[in-house]
Amino acid sequence: FSIMPVRDTTPESLKSMLGQDAFSRDAGTNLLPFTFDKLNDDGLPISWNIIRRGENPESAIVRATTDEAGETVVKVELPKAASVYLQTDQFALDPNQDYMLVVQMKVLDMHYVAESWFREPAGVWVFAHGARKSHVRLTIHGQGSTDGWVTGILPFPPESMRKDFDRLRVFLRCNNMTGVTYFRDPHIVKRPVGMSNASMFELADGSRVASAHIQVH
Repeated sequence: FSIMPVRDTTPESLKSMLGQDAFSRDAGTNLLPFTFDKLNDDGLPISWNIIRRGENPESAIVRATTDEAGETVVKVELPKAASVYLQTDQFALDPNQDYMLVVQMKVLDMHYVAESWFREPAGVWVFAHGARKSHVRLTIHGQGSTDGWVTGILPFPPESMRKDFDRLRVFLRCNNMTGVTYFRDPHIVKRPVGMSNASMFELADGSRVASAHIQVH
C-alpha cells in the first residue's frame, strides 16, 4: 500500500477535511441508524447482532466499554483462534446518493494461522453489504498491532452495484484470529462533493493510506 503523509494533520484531521457538521450527531447527518450509544439489557449496542464462529467460539468475549475520552466502544477479545461478527439489522438508503462508511478501529496483538489471509479470510474486515451479495470492504491484516486508532473510510455504492444498495447492512468482523480489536463510532455520511471515492485509512499520526487494505507488523 502507499502512505501519503499530510502536513500539519492530527488524529482528528479527517473530521476537519470533511467538515465538522458531517460528523455531528446533533446535526442528524449520521445515516447509520444503529450507533453504539444505545445499549440493550446485555450491555451491547442495540440492533447489532453478535455471531461467534470458528475453532473456539466459546472463548470470544464481546462487550461494550468506554475509551479514554469516555465514548462507548465495542471490544472484541479473542484469546484463542475464533471469529466474531458484529452485524446490523437491515436498513434503507437512497441508492442514487454517494456515501462513506467511516469506522474507527484499534487492533492489539493480532495473529492468525492461514496460508492466505484473503482466501481464509483472516484479520479485521469492514463491509457495507447490499442485496444479492453485493458489497464493498476494508481489511486490516498481518501479525501485530495498529499504532493507536485508525479510521477506515469506505465509499459506496459502486456504480455497477448501485441498485443493490437500496437496503443494506454493516458488518464489522474479526475473522480467524487471536488478539483484541476495538470498534468506535461507526458512521455513514453522504460523500462531500469533490471528496475522493477511493477507499482509504487515516492513521493515528494523520497520514493516509490510499488502499482498502492495510497490514500491521
